[in-house]
Amino acid sequence: MINSSEWKEFRIGDIFDIECSKYHNPKLYNDGQIPYVARTIFNNGITQYIDTKEKLYKANCIIIGAESAKAFYQKKRFSYRQ
Repeated sequence: MINSSEWKEFRIGDIFDIECSKYHNPKLYNDGQIPYVARTIFNNGITQYIDTKEKLYKANCIIIGAESAKAFYQKKRFSYRQ
């Protein structure tokens, strides 16, 4: 049984770094090794793999879909489509 007697409220920003994504057009990239995450509930949100040297989002993070509110864990650095 979980003891919740010492639980308290917290601000989620005090525990996690929260970032909004920027748009990356996948048609501008060649195939590669970088996961490209888009609006899908399948394949952990990954729709393709691209080649890019642009700033990537951090590995070991949780992303939450804009419309579906589905959460996915990304274990590798990735590019993301808003």
